[in-house]
Order: sequence, then C-alpha cells, then structure tokens
Amino acid sequence: MRAARVFNNEQGQLMPMVLGLLVIAAVISVAFVALVVTRQQLVGYRYRVLAARYAAEAGIERAIWELRGPDRVLGLRVPLGNGSGGRFAVESVDDQGGGFLRIVSRGEFRGLTRKVQATVKLSPGVLRYALFGDRLLRFEGSESRTYVVPASSARGCASGGLFGSNREVWIATPGVAINDFAGTLLPLRDGDQSDRVLTATGQLVLPAGAVLTFGGDHRPVDDPAELSLEDIKLGAAIVVGGPPEEPPSIDRAVLQSLAEANTANAELNEAVGRRMGRPDLRLKRNSVYEREDFDLIVRYLTLAPGEVLTGPIFVRSSAVVPDGASIRIVDGFLATEGSLTIKTGGRLEVRHSLRSRLLPGVVTIGATAPLVVQQHGTLVVDGLVYAGRIFDAGEGAVIDIVGSLMAADPLLSFRNHSATVVVRYDPAVLGTIGIRPPPGVGAVVRIVAWTEVR
Repeated sequence: MRAARVFNNEQGQLMPMVLGLLVIAAVISVAFVALVVTRQQLVGYRYRVLAARYAAEAGIERAIWELRGPDRVLGLRVPLGNGSGGRFAVESVDDQGGGFLRIVSRGEFRGLTRKVQATVKLSPGVLRYALFGDRLLRFEGSESRTYVVPASSARGCASGGLFGSNREVWIATPGVAINDFAGTLLPLRDGDQSDRVLTATGQLVLPAGAVLTFGGDHRPVDDPAELSLEDIKLGAAIVVGGPPEEPPSIDRAVLQSLAEANTANAELNEAVGRRMGRPDLRLKRNSVYEREDFDLIVRYLTLAPGEVLTGPIFVRSSAVVPDGASIRIVDGFLATEGSLTIKTGGRLEVRHSLRSRLLPGVVTIGATAPLVVQQHGTLVVDGLVYAGRIFDAGEGAVIDIVGSLMAADPLLSFRNHSATVVVRYDPAVLGTIGIRPPPGVGAVVRIVAWTEVR
C-alpha cells in the first residue's frame, strides 16, 4: 500500500516542465534582445552610410556650383569641409573631352567614408535658345516665314521658343512672318503639313543693348503694334534685358576623333574608290575626308539614291551639295573645316535616333565657314546646326531643324530671304558632344551619369 502511495504521488511533477519553459523563454529573450541590438546597430550603420553618401553628393553639388561660374578651373579641389554633421571633399574634376567632366567627391560621417563619381556636361547658356545669332538676324521678302517653337517632346519647356541676337533683329521688308500660325502649308520632313501643328508661344529675346528694327533704314521699333501696320506678322512676346550670350566653342579635335573612329562607311569608301579610280579612298576605313574624296562620295550618292552615309563625318575643307543632289546621313553629323553650301535644288538630311541624340547635326568650323542653303535647297537636321559665320537661307529654301540653330558671324549672322525656316527646339542640344562654353562665360551644367564608387 505504501509503495502504491509513493508511485501515485503527483507532487513536483510540474517542476521540470516549468523549468523547461523558463529556459526556452530565456533563450528566446536573449535571442530577441540580440536581434534588436543587431538591428539597431545595422540601422545605425545604414544611417551612417547614407549620411556619408549624402555628404559626398554635397561635394558634387559644390563642384557643380563652382563650374557654373565664368571662372571655373579644371582640376578643382575642394578641401574637406563640414556640412550637416558630415564632411565632404571634392577630390578631382577631370576633363574627359567633348565638354564632359568627371567629378569625384568623398563624404565622411562618424568614421564611415563613401565616394561618389559624377560625369557632367558643360554647355554654353546660349544653347537654351532655338535660334540665335551673335550679331544680326535679318528677315526679308514677302515669302519669308520663320517658326521657332518647342519640339513636340519638349512642350511646356519654358525656353522652347527662344530666339534672338546680341545686337539686332532686323525685319527689312514688309510681308515677313515669324511664328504666324495662319494655316500655311509647309513642306516639312514628314510631308506637307499646316503650320498650325507647330502652334506655340515664342519669345524674342533682346539682351541689353540689342534692338528690334524695321525697314531699309533700320528704324527702331518701340511698339510691336507698329509692325502690323507694315504687314509684319510677329507672333512672339518680346523680352528685353539680360546679359548678352556668347557663341559656343567648337571642340574640333573631338569631332574629328569621332569621325576617325567611325568605320561604318568603309564599304562605301571602297565602292567609290574602286569606281572612281582612287586607291587611297578605296582603302580608307575612317570617315575623315579631304575635299576631293568627299566630292566623289557626294557624286556617287547622287547616282545611288538608296545609299547613305552613317555616323560622324568630318571634312577637312569646305563642302558642297550640288544642284539636284540628295545626301542623307544617319546617326551622325557633318562637320566641315570651311563653308557648307547646298546648291539650288540640293538636299542634305541628317537624322538621329535615340542613341545618337547627343551628336551635333551640322557644324561649319572657322572664320570663313558660312552655311548657305541656296534657292529651293533643303536642309533637314536633327540636333544642333552651328555656322561658324553666317547662316543664309535663300529664296524658296526649306530649313527643317529639330534641335537648335546658332550662327556666329560678327556682322550678319542669320538671313532668311523668302525661305521657310522651322526650328523645333529640342533641349537635348544642351548635351551636344563637342560643344563647350567659351572661356570666361558661365555654363549650364547637367549630370549625365552618377556612380557610387564605394
């Protein structure tokens, strides 16, 4: 009986279970506390990493601020400085060519360091204009039509319809129309279209010292309403004031190097060289041409309308598109060290895709490098059109640009003589490769690439 009572006694049997639960609870508590502490440490670490990166980014912004000014210095170094609890140092600003700079900045925060590298593009402020002449813009002839508007993709861009000159905008004869959306049929790149598809508000900018004039005697126009009495249609607001703009600086070496690296026309060179009996041209791999070789290629393309030039093209002299010829360049540009003339009835077309959008369109380089489109000639271009001297559009010529048009002649920069000129501004021109702000002039700085080094 006694043995039975001993075995049936249940006192103390719960103790092991309670002890086991306490051990489990203790283990869980320790693990939970460790997890909380680890997470707090991780959050703190991440916060310090983020703060160090933000400090490095502050260094990038500081460098950009310095580069916007006229006294920018390549190789800029900004010593370690405090900011918002962290410190930053701009370690280097290196010229990458073509107007591109590489900035490396280091940020520090509570013992952690992070580096950020940014590639930026320096652009002259004048590239905010759709049409600009260094000295004089001249409009003349009863059939003179000019449209300066944003491209469809840039609608709403405040600067999309800017045009002007440092000295004078001269409307020389009655009948001139500028941004007059009256339903006139225009021979644009995509076929005949009403000018109403271009409707947008433009702005004629007259920097300090510049004037709007009319007639053969260059009479200043104080009230734009006076122009309507002379059958002048000016559909643009007039903005007076602001600093003069400097023409962009052309990096000739960059443009030529792009053409030297372009082998896309090697087969065309071989075909033309073989046909024309030019061994040097037949063996040429790149796209840098002397005047005689480029003339032979133009002549060949005139007889083979299905053929095109591809990529950057650089001509070490002046160039001519002959009467009736039609030349097309895809995903590239045409740069000439001298004048470019499109003869009567000739056509030059330079078209870009998304991959080539930052290339210029047409560039003439030098103090004797006008860009002339003669009577009934046609120029269709994507990107920046830059004339080292005058841009001259003759009677019946058609100019269709999606990008921007700049002319640097110090006397007569631009002339529309009874031509149709349509410039649809594309803000991508601010990133144009091979275009720099001139020395001593403020710049527009755009970040094109951003990488955290560590």
